[in-house]
Amino acid sequence: MTDFLLSEGLCEMISSLPKPRLMYRKGMEVKGFFRPYMSFEEYTEAEIFQDTGDSFTVKARFSSMLGEKGSADTIRNIKGFAVRFLTSKGKCDLICQSLPVYLINDGQKFFDMAKGFTKEELFDGINDERLWEFAVKNPESINCILRMFSNRGLIDSYISTIWYSVNTYVWENAKGEKFLVRYRWNPLKQRKRRTDRIFAEFMAGFDPDIAGDELKEAVSEGNFPAYELSVQIADHRLASHPDYLKCTADWNENTIPSVKAGILKITDAEADREKDISFSPDNTIEGMYIYGSGISNMMGHAHKIGNMIRNGRER
Repeated sequence: MTDFLLSEGLCEMISSLPKPRLMYRKGMEVKGFFRPYMSFEEYTEAEIFQDTGDSFTVKARFSSMLGEKGSADTIRNIKGFAVRFLTSKGKCDLICQSLPVYLINDGQKFFDMAKGFTKEELFDGINDERLWEFAVKNPESINCILRMFSNRGLIDSYISTIWYSVNTYVWENAKGEKFLVRYRWNPLKQRKRRTDRIFAEFMAGFDPDIAGDELKEAVSEGNFPAYELSVQIADHRLASHPDYLKCTADWNENTIPSVKAGILKITDAEADREKDISFSPDNTIEGMYIYGSGISNMMGHAHKIGNMIRNGRER
């Protein structure tokens, strides 16, 4: 074989290889169903919050923001939980994470933030020097960073973790009235033990896939993991107050109490496929959508572009 043909063959082979995600590379996909507890017709037209007799097929993905596919579940991290509701009116994605706040509000700061989580490749681990340099220049990130460096940043279980939407969403009813909403998935199975640094470091070597293994074992034994969806509903006029739209600020439960809206049960778990499912906050249905802001728009573009590149399509 000539050098030309060899080079052409290698280029073709490399170009056909699956492209990694920018973030959240390690993960696992699950399937299940969601059933609403009550009708929220007064607040939204969204199909998934109407008839209590309906149930909706769900596809979801648990993941780790930092690290490669082979990284340990218990390294200091922010975990992700993306849920897709399949309805008669289309697909609806709800993107959540293990901390109630995010690092930035301004999408223009995304690239500066990325440097703090870059050692050799983007988002492959925490770069201590650049992360704290970013925090000093962007004090709004401290709320998230301090929580990440507490035991809440050391997660060894997908099943017993609370998941937060972080972004503010909008509900709209048939009258055109709008409401601000934030979501939270509360696990029905919670453990008293909290992971600490010593345990996390030990498990990183002893069982690096502890969170995924626990979930797959529970499903195989018929102990299907379940989460209750709680919603905080606020008057849309609060959109004039920036704290209710910031990803770096959570909503006070005493000021805006949450309401239990439904239950999600996972009935099947599987490893990530090569061309895996891609979620986007832009995937919405009538009656519910994400509140447009710099960071939410950036997230939507990032998810779309990443999906096209990984699946071999041009932008």
